[in-house]
Amino acid sequence: MNPIPWTYVRAELGREPLAAMGLGAGLFGAISILGTCWAVPRLPEGVLTVLSLSLAVEGLPALMLVNTLLAVWFVAYFVGAVVVLRAIPAPRAEGGLDILLVKPVPPAVFVWSRILPALGLSAAVGLALSVIQVIGLWGLFDAELSAAGALGAGLTTVAIAIAQLGALTALT
Repeated sequence: MNPIPWTYVRAELGREPLAAMGLGAGLFGAISILGTCWAVPRLPEGVLTVLSLSLAVEGLPALMLVNTLLAVWFVAYFVGAVVVLRAIPAPRAEGGLDILLVKPVPPAVFVWSRILPALGLSAAVGLALSVIQVIGLWGLFDAELSAAGALGAGLTTVAIAIAQLGALTALT
């Protein structure tokens, strides 16, 4: 495959409103994570027991970590999925993909120049939400859960979301 000319990636960056999408997704994710960190400890004991059993975790710190990791994954994956699906399948469904592929750029370079911004957006939003997750869980850190462990779990979750986006890209 040809190396990706960054000129085309920059051109595709200008095509999508990525900054607005990233800001909106980041704001939604931050509200979700911080809302979870505020609301879950205030739930009745019976509800916490059901959540702990359904997620197979023990203790409030582990329950909070799993809930916030789900929020990090959800936002990082779906903001990238929206951009990936707008990159190739949407023009294909609208009948405009043939016009796009006749550009003086090899098709593989064109596709990757549209996909790389989506992966970068997911990584940036996921990184920011992983840091917000650590801030939200700050009062729960003890011997079982550390800030470094929570950040590492968040970044691993983001890596999984990006790998899933890569698989989605292969299917488009």
